Amino acid sequence: MASSLASATVSDPVLRIALWIAISSSLLALLLLLVLIVLRLWQGWRLRKHARFILHWRPLMMQSILGEKTSIPRLAEHNQKSFLILWNEFRESLRGTSESGLNNLAFAVHADQIARHFLAFGGTAMRMLGLMTLGRLRHPTDYERILQSVRKKDTDISLHAARALIMMDPMRAVRDLLPLILQRSDWPSAKIVTILGEAGAETLSPILAIFFRRVPEIALPRMLPLLAKAHIETAAPILNNVLMQAKENELIISALKLIRTKPRTNVVHRFLHHADWRVRTQAASALGRFGSLQDMDLLVPLLSDREWWVRYRAGQALISLPGSCEANLRVLYSSLK
Repeated sequence: MASSLASATVSDPVLRIALWIAISSSLLALLLLLVLIVLRLWQGWRLRKHARFILHWRPLMMQSILGEKTSIPRLAEHNQKSFLILWNEFRESLRGTSESGLNNLAFAVHADQIARHFLAFGGTAMRMLGLMTLGRLRHPTDYERILQSVRKKDTDISLHAARALIMMDPMRAVRDLLPLILQRSDWPSAKIVTILGEAGAETLSPILAIFFRRVPEIALPRMLPLLAKAHIETAAPILNNVLMQAKENELIISALKLIRTKPRTNVVHRFLHHADWRVRTQAASALGRFGSLQDMDLLVPLLSDREWWVRYRAGQALISLPGSCEANLRVLYSSLK
């Protein structure tokens, strides 16, 4: 019976193909199992290797922060990337004199040379790591090298380079970056505000006060958010001038969002009746930030506006007005019934 089945299998092409498919499937499943085992072993080896690296270098970095004298071992080539990642994590959380100890450690293991190599020959992630390292090490000779990366077409690389410049020399970097922001439409405005904000209001304010004198109107909606990081004394006159002269709704909205102090004129009042409901909304919010009880009569009509957001912001503004109390609001509520 068995011999007749084997003979039929050999002689029947369909059965022969089915047999080979079954054998191939079994071999493929076995191969996949072996690959999974090898990958699991390799991953475990990498995790153990990284754990040994952390166990060895983390205490050395802590000792460097505390200013303790310690013997610094040679940094193996295969650990260079891991060192820069760990070092940057430490540096991200430090400010002031604590930075010098970590920087000395980095220079001792030639991290600056490693970072320059990564920047010149690495992939995108390695170049970003190199830029952050050089920015935090603040070696003057690296400034121009990083500035060249700011001009790269790659958005992520250029933004990392911009932040590195701010880390190195905030005042010089702000002056160099502001003209480039006008040219780089690929740079998200929120990201730019965050990066330049790291320079601090003391650095940013006087430079922005001069810079905004020559910013073309078409670029103002993109540049105005930077004023959120400047001193109010710097931002207020610029925003007041914009609101006095602006014709475009987007520009008016941008300025109203940022204004924090009462303008020298009642320029905000005229926007409470603007044709664009978004402008009316922002005007109501602005009055809520710096208005007075005298502005209550201007806000009350907005409670009947056809747009819900206008009514909502007007109500918030009324509650926020200095001197506003429950009794006043109850009287107002009764008058609206």
